[in-house]
Amino acid sequence: MLVPFLLVGALEMGRPEPSFATTTGPVAGTISGKSKQVAKEILVRIREFLDCLEAGAPLTTTGDTRLDFRSGKPLDVGTVLGYVASSGVVFTYAVDDSKFTATTEQIRKQLRARRGQAFQGLVMIGYALRHYFGKSYTSTAEKVESEVTVKLAADYILTFVEEDKKFQLSRVDSIDPGGD
Repeated sequence: MLVPFLLVGALEMGRPEPSFATTTGPVAGTISGKSKQVAKEILVRIREFLDCLEAGAPLTTTGDTRLDFRSGKPLDVGTVLGYVASSGVVFTYAVDDSKFTATTEQIRKQLRARRGQAFQGLVMIGYALRHYFGKSYTSTAEKVESEVTVKLAADYILTFVEEDKKFQLSRVDSIDPGGD
């Protein structure tokens, strides 16, 4: 049984639960072999993670318009790590074709210190959610095997892998070659 779904993050009027397109029309993805309830649980978990990142979004830029990553509310280290794969997270950036892997311990240290590549990568997702996507944005998600891929507008692709019946972040691809 295929259950198509659409993850919609409308910022106006609060944060609705993900809505599912189950009829013909625009369908953002499918979950194979999962009930509508299980699909909804997966997407709610991902939405909670994105909300956590958005809560720590930087508020200001420096005088030369660079982002002041430490200006936002500190991210809750335990909460963020609760969404991170045990193997850590691979970060890739199209703007300079760079790639690095951060272990969970590195992520923990960087979140506490509020500096480092993994910290900046996670905070930048929150910043994009809060500032770039405006009043509303649409994200698409697709589940293949034990992996869910979420595309946030034209900026990021987040990959979640199934661990202990939960989907955990394993990869962040910044796909906007302009760096916006």
